[in-house]
Amino acid sequence: MIGGPDRIPNITKDNMFIAKTNKQIFYCSGKCATHTISSIPGIIINTPTKFTLNLREEAVSIAKKLLVSKNRNCELIFLIREPKDRLISGLYEVIFKRTFLVWIEYLALSEESENNLQELLKIFTDELFWSMALDRYFRLTPHKWDSDTVFDSHREKYHYGNWLSDVLELIEYADSIKWKWTTLDISNLDNFLSSKNIEYTTKNTKNDIFYIPKYKGVSKKIDELYNGEQIFKAFMSALNNMPSNIQENLKNYISKEQKIYKLLLEKYSQT
Repeated sequence: MIGGPDRIPNITKDNMFIAKTNKQIFYCSGKCATHTISSIPGIIINTPTKFTLNLREEAVSIAKKLLVSKNRNCELIFLIREPKDRLISGLYEVIFKRTFLVWIEYLALSEESENNLQELLKIFTDELFWSMALDRYFRLTPHKWDSDTVFDSHREKYHYGNWLSDVLELIEYADSIKWKWTTLDISNLDNFLSSKNIEYTTKNTKNDIFYIPKYKGVSKKIDELYNGEQIFKAFMSALNNMPSNIQENLKNYISKEQKIYKLLLEKYSQT
C-alpha cells in the first residue's frame, strides 16, 4: 500500500488484512478501508507471514485462531465493499500506483526539469495512454478472468482477488462457536466507528484514489502539477471503452462475488 501523511505505509504487505483492538477483530482484504482501520490508535495488525499460494487459507486459519484466543466480548467485523467498485479501485492501484506512479516519484525526487514532470503528468491524463496500458495489461496477464480465478500474484490477490467466500466460511465457523459478528459495508464504516467511540485519524474516503505520496522538498512541485482526479477520469474512460470481450471477462469475474456480497448485506448482515 502507499501510505499518506498520517497513514502506516506497507502495513499489510499485500496480504489479507486482519486487525484487532480490545473489543473488535476486523477482517477484510485490500481496497476495503484498510487505511482507515490502520489509523486506529493501538490497533494490532495480524496478517499471514508466509507468501504462499494458500494466502487466503492461511488468513482464515489466523482468524479462527484469534476467535479461540480472544475474549468472547470481542466482536468479529467483516468489512466488505461492492465488488465492481473494489475491482476498479484495485486495478487502478495495481496498474497506476504500483507501476507508473514510480515515474512521477523519480522525476519529483531527481534533478530533472519541471517540464519533464509536467509532460509525464500530461501523458497520464490522456485516455489513449490508458487504452494502451490496459490493453497490454489484460493481454499479458497469464490468468483467466472468471469467478473462480485465484491469482498467483499476492498484489492482485490482495487488491482485487475475489475473497468473500472466505467470509461465509468464517461466519459459519463463528456461528458454530457462538461468536458475535457483523458484516459492514465500508460506506458505513465512519458512522460505525463513531457509534462505537473508536478514534481514528484517516477518514474512509475514495479520495485516496487520487493520492500521491509526499516527499520532503518536492511535495509543492507535485501538488502544483498533479491532478489525480483527471488521471483517474482518463483511466475510467479507457476501461469503459475496452473491447467487449474484456468487459465480459471482468463482468464474469465478479459475478459470483456480487452474489455473495448481496447475500451478506441482505441475509447475513447484523447490527
